[in-house]
Order: sequence, then structure tokens, then C-alpha cells
Amino acid sequence: MNKTVAITGASGYLGSALVDLLLSRGWQVVALTGSARMAERDGLVVRQFRLGQPWPADLECDALIHTAYDFKPIAWDDIERVNVKGSIDLFSSALAAGTRCIFISSQSAAALQSMYGSAKRKVEDYCRGHGITVVRPGLITGPGGLYGKLSNLAARLPIIPILGRGNQVLYLIRREDLCRALEQVLQREALPSMPIELAYPVRFTFREILARLAKRHQRRCVLVPIPIIVIRLGLRLLSRLGLQPGFREDNLDGLSGNPLPPSTEQLDVALQDPFV
Repeated sequence: MNKTVAITGASGYLGSALVDLLLSRGWQVVALTGSARMAERDGLVVRQFRLGQPWPADLECDALIHTAYDFKPIAWDDIERVNVKGSIDLFSSALAAGTRCIFISSQSAAALQSMYGSAKRKVEDYCRGHGITVVRPGLITGPGGLYGKLSNLAARLPIIPILGRGNQVLYLIRREDLCRALEQVLQREALPSMPIELAYPVRFTFREILARLAKRHQRRCVLVPIPIIVIRLGLRLLSRLGLQPGFREDNLDGLSGNPLPPSTEQLDVALQDPFV
């Protein structure tokens, strides 16, 4: 009998790709999502779910992959209540039901420069004491997320502002590679208690990423350094005006840390060049 895995954030950028991959590999999938647009299909059951709800009492699954994060809260107290306590309550009730748990964290959890990274780290601390596998992916490349926004800028604009000198360091990973690696995590019982830093093993600076994207789109663009303090003040002004740009001050803080190098030795997955 095929094993069943539940995925939170199943309609999101990572979650939706993970659903498709696992269904294609014969898994039974329960999509836990707040989106009403996700349709059931062969092998897939859709359940309405938001962070803050416990594990559904009638749900029997072999494993849970928790990818969901609610970006709507912007104050730390709200982030802690929704994303930290909500995740811990979910894990606590899932473990009580005998479900194996996997937490998708972030490389920003190591640096603790942003509220997003701090929230992920607090959940990691709970995971470490309860036998929950933690995966910290690099920046996920593909048509969505932050990478997708940067790719669109490189495709459209002849002049692109960059953060300071653009020397912020990032590790990247293809969305498809990440999904394949997560399937291996599901299949392996013995994994290290330390977070798995999952990314292509080459460091890229923010400037290098934009230059590679422009080259991929066969565009010539000029990268113009903007002092970080100017960007920070501009983001604060937009926030006070009630405007929510796709890039927040907390995202800026998240780029300030120095990510840890990948640690993929325990997984048999060939990671491809992340630029797509």
C-alpha cells in the first residue's frame, strides 16, 4: 500500500511542486491548504487548513511536510503567535497522532538577522528536541518566489538597483531538485539531528545572480548600487503609507546574514546548476 504524506502550504510555490512530484512517484498526498482553488485528483485529497489549527483528528498519514508560512503578519508578536506557536502546535498534535514530521526552514534561520529567520529558528529549536527533521533550503529558483521576481526585473529593466555593493551571499537550489531531495528525506529514517543545509554548493553574490539572470534573458543591464540605508528608509515609508511592496525591510535584513555551506552528503541527489 502506498504511503500517505500531508503537506502544509500545498498550493504555494514549493508545496504545489512537491505535491505534483510525490503524486507522480505513487505517494498518496493530503494537501493542507487555505486555498479554495486547489482541486482534488487521483491520489490527492484537499483539506482546508491554516496555521493555528491543530492536526486534524481524523487524518491518518505516515508523514507531514510543513512548508507553510504566513507572511501577512508583520509585527513580531503576530509572527510569533501565527508562525511559531502555530507550527509548534501543529507538530505537537501530529506527533501525538504518530505522524513523522519534516520542517522546511530557511538558511536565514542560522543568521537570525530577520524576524522571518528568527521565527524559523524558534520552530527549529522545538524540532530539535522532538526528533523532527529540519531542512534549510537555499533560495529556490524557478518562475516564482524572490528568484522569479529578480528574473522578471532582469528581463524587463535596462537599469536595476542593487542592495549596496550587491555583495550579499546566497546559496541557490532548483525547485525540482529540492522536491526530489525531500522525497529522499521522506524515505530515510536515519537522518542527522542537525538541520540539513540543502543547496547547490556554489556561493553567489546578489550582484552575480542579477548578472547571470540578465545574461540568461540575453539582456544588457546596468546594475546601480543604492545605499542600503536609503532602501531601508524607502521601505519604511511605503509601510507607513499602507503600501506592501513585494520586498519588505525584513527581506532586506534576511540578506544580511552569511548562510552556512550546504550539507547534502547524506542524500543521494545530483543538484543541477540552479539558474533556470
